[in-house]
Amino acid sequence: MKTKTRFSILMIVLSFLFVSCEQANSIINPDDARSQYTGIWNVVENSTTFGTQYYDVEFFATSSDKTIINMANFFALGTWAEVEAELNNDLLVIPLQTVEGYKIYGQGSISSNQKSINFSFTVEEVATAKSVHSEVVTAVFTKQ
Repeated sequence: MKTKTRFSILMIVLSFLFVSCEQANSIINPDDARSQYTGIWNVVENSTTFGTQYYDVEFFATSSDKTIINMANFFALGTWAEVEAELNNDLLVIPLQTVEGYKIYGQGSISSNQKSINFSFTVEEVATAKSVHSEVVTAVFTKQ
């Protein structure tokens, strides 16, 4: 009897662990236009300061507003840093926002097959009061 009880408790604990490992911050459903963009995108980015950079960005949605999508690790700022964009037909518009000491704004043009996005955005470092470094960055995002 003790074996059955222990096994039952173990199964309950394990089921909670598996459920808690799911991405809790995504609220996408099949009727949501953002669902085609969620997931990991490979990025090839070009900037004057950093040259060509390669990294991944995760797209996800937390807002009940179906025009808002979030991007983690945009501009390779870290997976904890989120940039918010507005989905507007075939454009992703990044309104002016400050993330990790950078002001970021711009837009991305979504390809007709929705598997790539060509971004052009401005990044302005605001961490230092004496000098402000600003540059236009281009990047191609490709859906994994």
